[in-house]
Amino acid sequence: MLGTTILILLGIMLILYGLSIGAIFALSFSSGWWVWLVLAALCLLFAWLFHLSPEEREKLPVPRWIWVVMITTLLYFGALFLYTGAQILAAIPNDEEEDADYLIILGAGIEGTEPGPLLKNRLDEALAYWRDHPTVIFVVSGGMGENESYTESDVMAYYLINHGVLDERIVKETEAQTTVENIRYSAALLPYKGVRARVVTSDFHVFRACQIARKQGLIHAFGLSAPSDPNLLPHYVLREFFAIVKDFLMGQM
Repeated sequence: MLGTTILILLGIMLILYGLSIGAIFALSFSSGWWVWLVLAALCLLFAWLFHLSPEEREKLPVPRWIWVVMITTLLYFGALFLYTGAQILAAIPNDEEEDADYLIILGAGIEGTEPGPLLKNRLDEALAYWRDHPTVIFVVSGGMGENESYTESDVMAYYLINHGVLDERIVKETEAQTTVENIRYSAALLPYKGVRARVVTSDFHVFRACQIARKQGLIHAFGLSAPSDPNLLPHYVLREFFAIVKDFLMGQM
């Protein structure tokens, strides 16, 4: 059957992609690389089920209603993922017409005293905007992560100053550990909630960050999207999906 073949090929592709993600992130459980293997296992399970004849399915020791519930649940979350993924991707292009008085740069991983790849791209995107809008004020947001000796905001401020930004144009937020805290603590440093602000973050993160910002009362907040590795974009979008579901259920967006 064509459906069985497609599911088997999809399962193999998901296994290979998941293992490649695992290799990049040194098999770190928190990176979520294993989710791709779970999805691959589901594809192969359903490929096996579709391969069985109706008589063979009836002999399985699992009640029919359990399969119906499981398939319905998977279809629901599949549709939800496609809808959410479309929202994430639609938020990536930058709106060049939206001016801002403040740039809120969200922290990411650092490497010693240097920004990691994601954070460097965010900072470079902010610098490019600053060169066209030299009066903008930077809010750099990020506390000290695990195994880090400096706060992300200190590293960001140092990078901006080394690229010509005056120290007086940088406001540091040094406590945040999550996206919600990034936005909430940064908003508290702004003169008022109605200021024009752009949230500078990675492309896959713009949708969630802006939704959280508006929930926090920053009604004139728009995203400024920094590029990420296109090979990792599917993985980042999958992780964002789960983060969006969590934040939505907790009333944070």
